[in-house]
Amino acid sequence: MLIAISKYTKPLSEVDVYRQEHHKYMKPLFETGKLFIAGRQNPPSGGVIIAKTQSCDEFQKILDNDPFTKAGVAEYTIIEFNPTFFDDSIGMLFK
Repeated sequence: MLIAISKYTKPLSEVDVYRQEHHKYMKPLFETGKLFIAGRQNPPSGGVIIAKTQSCDEFQKILDNDPFTKAGVAEYTIIEFNPTFFDDSIGMLFK
């Protein structure tokens, strides 16, 4: 499983300039099953994205093409892990 954690590198007012473009970029990635969940951290210092079943390289390319990355308002760190324990309600993600 792959998780990306972003950190905003510019003030929130600058990040928000690219928010609509970021959402437009993300929507098809959910529709095609590449991403599972995403959202802003609280407090809004960055975001979290959980990928489904692509390689780390493919996930990195997705993040590199994100409008936030291209505009230089956010940086991503990818964490890859193997889920050992999980609730049965999300078990279908690991089959």
